[in-house]
Amino acid sequence: NAGTSVDDEDAFMLAKALHEQWPALQKAYPPIRATPQKGMSTSDNPMPYHPGAIKYWKSVGMWTAANEKKESMLRATLK
Repeated sequence: NAGTSVDDEDAFMLAKALHEQWPALQKAYPPIRATPQKGMSTSDNPMPYHPGAIKYWKSVGMWTAANEKKESMLRATLK
């Protein structure tokens, strides 16, 4: 999770670093071992994704129509 004070490029790079290093992170931190790398951008997230993270997930093909639908719903509730 990243707040609105985090700029888009930083959020993009954070998502990228986590995604690229996910296998190593799973080895180092047991609680995330059950989450597959492709499950990092789930469409059942209870909070909106940061726009920079969305940009990254789209760039690697991990942003789906289900993500977009949920994101739209979450953003509408925040207005």
